[in-house]
Amino acid sequence: MELLYQFDELAIVLNGKTESGMLIGGTAELVDAGADYPGEFYVRSVLLDGGTLLHRDRTIDAFERELFKRIEAVICNDKSVIGRHDTLEWSDACSEAVAA
Repeated sequence: MELLYQFDELAIVLNGKTESGMLIGGTAELVDAGADYPGEFYVRSVLLDGGTLLHRDRTIDAFERELFKRIEAVICNDKSVIGRHDTLEWSDACSEAVAA
């Protein structure tokens, strides 16, 4: 299962605190984590609003790799606003898929 999750105003963590001076918008591709992790997902890729594609498995430069990790950390953190929202969207999508 896959879900495209649009986000805006995502703030990454720098030096242990949320950096609100750099807000990121884009679309994350959420993918089922597999049979060993029922109901869970991981971020396969992120397409930033400006057109830059960040991908988990692609060889990219150090900055892009770090940016992907930091965006993924916010998306997968169920304590962040964005993390709670995408977890709910993932759960709803899973429920709809099971019901279909």
